[in-house]
Amino acid sequence: HDRSRPPRPASQVSRRPSRRRRRSTHRTRSRVAGPPPGNMSAPDPVTSPLLQQPADLPEDEPDAGTDVAATGGGEYGGAVANWRVFAFASVHCLAAFCFGYDTVIVSPAMEPLKALWNLNDQPILVGLSVSGLIGSALVGALIAAPLANRFGRLPVLLAADVPLVLGALGCAGSVHVAMLIAMRVLLGVGIGLESMVVPLIITEMSPPSVRGAVGTLNQLFITVGILVSYVVGLAFNDVSFGWRFMFGLGAVPALAHAALSLTVCRIESPRWLVLKGRDDAARRALRRLYGAHRAHLVDKTVAEIKSTQAKADADATEPPSSNPLKIFGGMWWPLALGLFIQVVQQWSGINAILFYSTAFFKSAGFQSDRDALLASMGLGALNVVVTMASVYLIERAGRRVLLWGGLIPMIGAQLTVGTCYYLYTAGRLDEKINAYVSIAMVCLYVIGFAVGLGPIPWLIMSEMFPSRQRAAAMSAATGTNWLVNGLLALLFPVMVGKQNEYASYVFWGFTVICLLGLVFVVVFVPETKNKSVPLVQRELRRRARLGCL
Repeated sequence: HDRSRPPRPASQVSRRPSRRRRRSTHRTRSRVAGPPPGNMSAPDPVTSPLLQQPADLPEDEPDAGTDVAATGGGEYGGAVANWRVFAFASVHCLAAFCFGYDTVIVSPAMEPLKALWNLNDQPILVGLSVSGLIGSALVGALIAAPLANRFGRLPVLLAADVPLVLGALGCAGSVHVAMLIAMRVLLGVGIGLESMVVPLIITEMSPPSVRGAVGTLNQLFITVGILVSYVVGLAFNDVSFGWRFMFGLGAVPALAHAALSLTVCRIESPRWLVLKGRDDAARRALRRLYGAHRAHLVDKTVAEIKSTQAKADADATEPPSSNPLKIFGGMWWPLALGLFIQVVQQWSGINAILFYSTAFFKSAGFQSDRDALLASMGLGALNVVVTMASVYLIERAGRRVLLWGGLIPMIGAQLTVGTCYYLYTAGRLDEKINAYVSIAMVCLYVIGFAVGLGPIPWLIMSEMFPSRQRAAAMSAATGTNWLVNGLLALLFPVMVGKQNEYASYVFWGFTVICLLGLVFVVVFVPETKNKSVPLVQRELRRRARLGCL
C-alpha cells in the first residue's frame, strides 16, 4: 500500500453499510416487494390492489387501516386538538336542534288546540297540522342542493333561520287552525333546508381524525331538541294558552344560531371555497378552524381537497354536468346505497315509536297520561345519552361496525315487542309483564338506533361523494328521508288499526325491514372511517361485485 498517495475526498469514499444495516434493509425490501413475481397463480388477499390503499391517493389522507382517533389523531390531532371544530359545528347544530324540537312539539301542543278550536271531529285538519311540515320539509330539502352549490353552505343555513323564526312565532300567534297549518308549512321549509345543509357543512369543515365524531353532533342535537320538546310540553301542559309558549320557544335556538353565525362563527365550508377557486378564503377559514399553532396544516389541507376532487373527477365515467340527471356521473351506485339506508332508517320504526310513544305506553299497560308521558321523556333522555356515547365510539369502532351492530338489538327488540303485544291482546300475557317487557325492549331498540342507524347514514352520505356531488347527494338523501317519513306518518295510524289491533303485525314488519337492512349493510356498505373518496369508491365497487356473485 502506497502511503505517499494523498487521501481521496470524503465525498468519493464509498462507505459500505454495516452487516446489521444490510440485514435490516433486506428485510424491509422483502416486506415491500411481497411475494416473488414467479407466483402468479392467484392474487394474495393481503396484497390485492382491491384491498390496498392505492399509491396514487393523496399522501395527506390517513391510511385506511389506521385508527386515527385511537392513535391520538395523527398530525391533525384528536378531539381536544380540534376543539374549535367542535365549537363551530355545535353552533351550526343549533339548527338541528330546531329540527327535533319543532317536529315533535306539535304533539303536546295539539291536545289543548283540539279543545280550543273543536278539532276532535276534524281529523283531517289535525293531520294537516302535523304532515304539512313534513311535506314542505321535503321541498326545502330538494331545493337545498342547488342553493348550497351556488351561494355556499353558510348563506343557505342563515336563510333557513328566517322561516324557522317566522314559522315558530307564527304558530304561537295563530288565531285559527288554517293559520297554524300555514305557519307549520313555512316552518317545514326551514327544517328541510337545515336538515340537508347542517350535516354537509359540519363534515366538510372537519379534519379526517374527528370527521365521524363531529358528524354525529347533528343527530345528537336533534335528539336533544326532541327531549326538550317533551320537557317543555310537560311544563306548559297546565298553563293557560301554554301551547303558544310551546311553539314560540322554537324561535330561540334559530335566533341564537343566526346571531352566532353572523358574528363569531362566520365560517364558510373550506371545501366549497376550494371548489369555487377561492383558495385564499379557504385558507383563512382553515386557520380559524385549526388555530394559529397548527397553521402548517392549512396548505396541506387545501392541497388534499384539490387532489381528492381531481381524482374523483378523473374516476367518474362522465364529465361534470349542470344537468340534474347527470350530476352524479358514474356514482349512481353509492347514491342508491345511501338512499336505501335512509329508507331503512325511517321504516325501521323509530318515528312511530318516538311520536306515538305516549299512546304506545298507554296501550301497553301504563294507566295515566302522566305516567305514559314520563316514560316517553325517559325514552328521549336515553336517546340523548346513547347518542352522546356514539360521538366517542364512532371514531374507534368505525361506521360499518356500529351500523350492523346497532341493527342486531333493533331486530330482537322489534320481534319481542310485536310478540308480547300479540300475546297481550289475545289475553295470554299479563298486563304488567307486557308493560315491563315492552319498555325494556323499546329502550334496547332506542340504544341500537342511537348508536347506528341514527347518526351514521348522514355521515356515510357525506363521506362517499366528492365535493362536487356531495350537496346533490345529501339533498337526495334528505328528500328521500322526508318522503318515507311522511308516508310512515300518514300510514302508521291506518296500519295499526283503530284499536291498535294490528300493532303486533306492524312491529313484525319493522323487524323484517331491519333484517333486510342488516343483510344489505353486511354485504354492500363499506367502512368509510379515515378513507379518502377514491378509496371508498374502490371499496364500493369491490363489495358490489362480491354481492352480485
